[in-house]
Amino acid sequence: MKYRIGLDIGIASVGGCAMECDENGEPVRILDLSVRIFDKAEDPQTGASLALPRRTARGMRRRLRRRAHRLERVRRLCLEQFGEDVLQRAEGNKEDIFRLRFAGLSETLRDEELTRVLIYFAKHRGFRSNRKSEGKDKDTGKMLKAVRENEAYMREKGYATVG
Repeated sequence: MKYRIGLDIGIASVGGCAMECDENGEPVRILDLSVRIFDKAEDPQTGASLALPRRTARGMRRRLRRRAHRLERVRRLCLEQFGEDVLQRAEGNKEDIFRLRFAGLSETLRDEELTRVLIYFAKHRGFRSNRKSEGKDKDTGKMLKAVRENEAYMREKGYATVG
């Protein structure tokens, strides 16, 4: 006896069917049908995902690992380009980072100043979300309005950057 099976695997259920086939491989009759429905993976009282705590912790671990790796790469780059003494002086330098950033717009920075600015950028990089739902959020609209006002203010005052 030849037979054929079919599976339907979904996120909340699994269905299956076994069919008897003739000598040409064409289905003749259904031998068995079954379905298994799983409980929802959410808290029945709040509707919150049971995976939320794990996902949040995993995201934090990844963010911290990426930040540490980014700092390591910038330090390695500065070490290769400028040497260990410049890197140590830069990390011990307490000069105002915003003054250094501003000075870097119009003049050439010394190696240790450039190293300090690069490390600062690696630690305090920006974030741009790619979530599609943000465009519908009312707080996002307020934030985008403030960003536009800030850009207009910068143009009016002749500022080159926010920093």
